[in-house]
Amino acid sequence: MLDRELFEAMQVVTGDDQCKGIFNILTEEGAASGWAVAKRLGREPEKVEQGLAKLRESGVVEGTGSGLGGFYSLTGLGFKLRSQLVGT
Repeated sequence: MLDRELFEAMQVVTGDDQCKGIFNILTEEGAASGWAVAKRLGREPEKVEQGLAKLRESGVVEGTGSGLGGFYSLTGLGFKLRSQLVGT
């Protein structure tokens, strides 16, 4: 059974293509700058910023700054979510 925090994080990631793409990149890379994420996704920088903000608000990622200038990685919750998604 999923706890509430993990369930809500899963909804954020699986319910938004932008967030899912960012989550997948950070899962593969371990950490990346906002600009690197935007370049790899090939999407508008503003959309990537919105996705990063949404993931930060949900507690899935943490960053050293904000916007594309920040450097992002998964939080404990993000790793827990990764494990849950791999197991399904």
